[in-house]
Amino acid sequence: AYYQQFIQKNPSSRVGYLWLLEELIADHRLEEAQKACDTLRQLDNSCRVPYYQGKIFWESGRHQEAETVWLQMLEQHNDDWLAFANMADAMAYACRYDEAIRYYQKAQELQPAAHIYEIQGKYDKAIDSLKEQLEILKKEWNITEGSQVEHIYSEMERLRRIALTETAHS
Repeated sequence: AYYQQFIQKNPSSRVGYLWLLEELIADHRLEEAQKACDTLRQLDNSCRVPYYQGKIFWESGRHQEAETVWLQMLEQHNDDWLAFANMADAMAYACRYDEAIRYYQKAQELQPAAHIYEIQGKYDKAIDSLKEQLEILKKEWNITEGSQVEHIYSEMERLRRIALTETAHS
């Protein structure tokens, strides 16, 4: 009710519609969610609209349609990290964890904070960014070993070596 009142007072608030959609879908009020999604579509052309459209389909048992919408989202927004993060969330919700991890990794690649810090020569910050990735894997997915984790650790070690080499040459 709060978000319904909020969007009545703020009809152009995309964030209000996003919060409303979360609540309506969680309550399985899918017809209302569809109406809110249709309105959001008029305000927002980002990957958020197909993500929520897919969630509505998924919750109504139309899983194939949901996946089709989400895959189209990735095609249309193939350079947007949020599209891949949304797809990862959707796959995690569907208990398709290996796919979720792949999509989260792609989202990280498209939003490469560690890489940008490395370019700037801020190796400590790059390592901190990689540590955050490890924390997400641990907290969100209980993943503490495996190829994803090993890759992050090897990147951290590579950055430490570069930092030491540059410090020695300074």
